[in-house]
Order: sequence, then C-alpha cells, then structure tokens
Amino acid sequence: MLRRRLLPVLSLALMALVVGCESSTDLEDATAQGHWDGVGALQSSFPEVRLDLAESSTGTITGTWRRAGQVGSVSGVNSNGQITLELSSFEIGTVVFQGKFSNRYRLEGSLQGASLGGPAVFRRIRF
Repeated sequence: MLRRRLLPVLSLALMALVVGCESSTDLEDATAQGHWDGVGALQSSFPEVRLDLAESSTGTITGTWRRAGQVGSVSGVNSNGQITLELSSFEIGTVVFQGKFSNRYRLEGSLQGASLGGPAVFRRIRF
C-alpha cells in the first residue's frame, strides 16, 4: 500500500528533477575550446589545417591556426553556439569562418576571404 502511494510521488519528483536541470550538451552552451582539424572539402583544399583555440567565459575566442609549418593567429566569438573566427595571415590572406556547432565535436560553416569562398567543416580532435 505504501508503495502505491510512494511511486507516483517519486515519479513526479524525478520528472521535475530532469526537466529542471539544464543539459551541458546543449549546443548553445558548447565551447570552441580545444584542437580542431579541417575535414572534407577544407581538408582537400588546405591539407593539415588545425585550429588550437581557447575560449573565455564571455565567449571570446583566441588561438592559432597551423598548416605545414605555417602559423597564424585566430580571434573570434562564440555567441550561443554561433561561431565567427578570423584567421589572420592565412596563406591567402585573412579569412573568416562563420558557422555553428552541428554537435559538440563538429563545426560547420563557410570560409570567406581573398580568393576563397565555400563550405568548411572542423572536427574536434581534443578538448
């Protein structure tokens, strides 16, 4: 008898707990911090492109890009999962990546700048 009364109460408490908790897997809360490799078409055009990024609590992104011995700076912002990055001194000039998280391990968007324009995908290889 006590079980029958307790079960609905426990079910409601559990449901309230689950609904009330924010998920750290929400893409709006994802951080760009970590090491990222260019994949797909980006990998074909610019093999071995890697981003090493740090992100502050305000969403400001800083870091470096690397490719075949070349290194340049990266600056940008993460605004609720919408990412804008400026890659300075890239081999074709300064380029801008604009995109978003498709999941915590993948950024999808486009690169624009100089003679470059088109889709770009980065895959997180390490946090």
